[in-house]
Amino acid sequence: MDVDTKLKLYDDYITKDESFYRRNFFAINTLSSVLHVKYPNNEKVETRYAYHLIRAGELDKALGIFKRLAHSPQTENPKEAIMTVMSIEGHLGHADSVRHYLDLAIERLPNDTELYIQKAYYLAEEGDNQQAEEYFQRAIEVAPDPIAKSNAYTALADHTSEFKKSKKLYRKALEYNPNNASALNNWAYFAALLGENLPLSLEMSTRACEIEPTNATYLDTKAWILYLMGRYKEAKKVMQQAISLDTTNDSTLLLHYGDILVANQEAFLAEIYYKRAAEAGEDEAVIRKRLEALKKQFSQGSQEYI
Repeated sequence: MDVDTKLKLYDDYITKDESFYRRNFFAINTLSSVLHVKYPNNEKVETRYAYHLIRAGELDKALGIFKRLAHSPQTENPKEAIMTVMSIEGHLGHADSVRHYLDLAIERLPNDTELYIQKAYYLAEEGDNQQAEEYFQRAIEVAPDPIAKSNAYTALADHTSEFKKSKKLYRKALEYNPNNASALNNWAYFAALLGENLPLSLEMSTRACEIEPTNATYLDTKAWILYLMGRYKEAKKVMQQAISLDTTNDSTLLLHYGDILVANQEAFLAEIYYKRAAEAGEDEAVIRKRLEALKKQFSQGSQEYI
């Protein structure tokens, strides 16, 4: 068999499921090692072998392979190797190495929109907002198609702290891709927080939810807009969906649900969700303020509170 046929068979084995991989770990280890020895200069073989090493816990060996592939001018897919190096180095807490390989990725792939956006995020985290914005702009310039350009505009808008400016950028993103759910959701959420055109915010939020109906964050936005519009029962129904779909135990969603429950005169449940929000990491002062307001609104002996 030629090497591509062997790799296909190998892939069929290792991608069956996690339990199969665990049960046959040593056999798969032998297969990957044999392929590695027999085809030492084959990029596809090296990549698979390195991924197996990661699963075996041998990060240093895997890192060495991916670093070599990242720097080699013969590597056909340097981005995969570079991004994997960045992921491992990030996991190990090697921030300087992550930055080095991100710069290497941009050097080798100067027209990759995602890389400029990622670089911009790193710069923003370091507090260099001016240079971060330059990289966001560069991402927009090199974007190869309307979808990529829309995503780049959305990333810049998310980074922009001034809503009037970010609102224009979200609009620009939607000109390139009217179905950009992130742009729809974020425009709707920030506009709603400022009390600007709640009906339009609800329309845009609803569109985002239709595009990604299982996105808990987008459902939270829709529920919160309904809450701000005084449509409390509808808000509760949508927020229940958001809570059930959320896998991150997001404190903001729990806090919002507590507020919506208060508006629906369900103080007992509201207290439970406020406390859950606190356990999930919400600011203690915020929770304390909510609970104090709750007790003022509902006396301890009232039927509503019980």
